[in-house]
Parts: sequence; structure tokens; C-alpha cells
Amino acid sequence: MFSVQRNNLLALFRNSDEDSELRLSAYLQVMKCPNDFSLQQIKETLMSEEVNQVWSLDLSLNCFC
Repeated sequence: MFSVQRNNLLALFRNSDEDSELRLSAYLQVMKCPNDFSLQQIKETLMSEEVNQVWSLDLSLNCFC
């Protein structure tokens, strides 16, 4: 069941037509316990991201960890 929820969150995160706040929330939930597939999907999304808000959040979170 958790993998289905994770996949739904990843799909929401990867959908650039979604509201950025929803996408950020989905990203944060997936990153609580990421697996290799999730990390690859996030990396691919961030590399092609036109809106840099998600990428900026990722960088700021990683700087404080």
C-alpha cells in the first residue's frame, strides 16, 4: 500500500501542471523515506524543471541537514 501512495505522490510531484504548493508537499512526503526509484524520479524531474521553486527548496533543505 505504501508503494502505491509513494507512486501517487511521485506522479503529483512530477506533474508540472499541478499547483507548486501541492508538488512541494508531495516532494516532502516522498523524501521522508525515499527509495532508489523515488530518488531517480526526483532527480529526473528536477533536472528538467522549468519552475525552480522545487529545486530551490531541495537545495535549502540539504544545506541545513
